[in-house]
Amino acid sequence: MTATNSANVSSPPTRRPILYIGNKNYSSWSLRGYLASRLANIPFDERIGFLTSQGPQHPDFRRHADQASPTGKIPALHIPIGNDADSWHVVWESLAIVEYLAEDHPQLWPKDKWERAHARSVAAEMASSFMGLRNTFSTNWRLRLEPGHPSVKAILDGRPDIVKEIQRVQQIWASCRAFVARRAGDGESEDQGFLFGTPTAADAMFAPVVGRFRTYGFDASPGANAYMDVIEKWDLYREWVDAGVKEEAYIDYYDIEGVCSDPKKKQ
Repeated sequence: MTATNSANVSSPPTRRPILYIGNKNYSSWSLRGYLASRLANIPFDERIGFLTSQGPQHPDFRRHADQASPTGKIPALHIPIGNDADSWHVVWESLAIVEYLAEDHPQLWPKDKWERAHARSVAAEMASSFMGLRNTFSTNWRLRLEPGHPSVKAILDGRPDIVKEIQRVQQIWASCRAFVARRAGDGESEDQGFLFGTPTAADAMFAPVVGRFRTYGFDASPGANAYMDVIEKWDLYREWVDAGVKEEAYIDYYDIEGVCSDPKKKQ
């Protein structure tokens, strides 16, 4: 029997997780999955499906989304099983991706038990609420309207529900920052300006909302503006936004009209 020199036997290439996402310029939920994955510092590849003005039912996008998850929605994280090219664990929904990653990367949530509970509560509220804001004001990093823009003002004047949601977002941010202030009073605070001092999944969930506030020039408190300044300088956020504005795919009813007030047009 001939001995095999192990040094000459190549190992199969290690497969990496794949994050299925949509346009970086428009897909706020994709950003949440991306930030969570980057916060966990895992190696992963991106698979992007581009929405166009033809909408989410275009065959090319539908194939991408249907391949991504059983719900046909993104983001979704595919985790390889061994070296079988066809074997993957699929994790879909942004919060599920966060919790999956946090099992091995606990830095995604605050260290303190009560802060973790609060962070999970506000992250879940973000995932399940603010439908008026989300359905009326689309994510668009290319767009920046001045405060008091007539189109925005006209919508907000007739939509007290959205005004209430804008106020609620700022209440959430203040409630998170209150934990940091209390820790500072005890001499224990590590404060970089994020919701719980250092970046966590809570920031990943609310970062797209910062984009909406700044895109449409919503009125905000000094504390909310200070937090948004931190997010806009965050390197992980910036790498996504900078890539988004360079994308060649355009959706005319976002980029031309500026404000999309028809929920039927939403992705």
